[in-house]
Amino acid sequence: MKIRMVTQMSGPRADGTPWPGYGAEFVVSDEEGRDLCAASIAVPVAEAAAEERQAERRPDPVDPKVETRGEQKPAEPAPTPPAPPAEKPAEAPPEKRGPGRPRKDSEPKG
Repeated sequence: MKIRMVTQMSGPRADGTPWPGYGAEFVVSDEEGRDLCAASIAVPVAEAAAEERQAERRPDPVDPKVETRGEQKPAEPAPTPPAPPAEKPAEAPPEKRGPGRPRKDSEPKG
């Protein structure tokens, strides 16, 4: 069975050889390959390649929020609205403030 390492392992393997690096492909017995794949240490190469090919053939899902850029005509400039007549702005009186906090000398003495 041919597998690809997806985890970096340290120390020697059961047969005394060092573990291959991350992403390395190598051949192991079917039993060892099954154990490594079950432990998420490696993935079978044939299945990984089949999934990649299948993903390439699968069309992307259509997302209604995504704008599609196909053959579009250039956008026409929006007509500019006519300028409003020049008027002198009326001077507004200053904004009135609220009553605020009462003064200390206006509080009832008790």
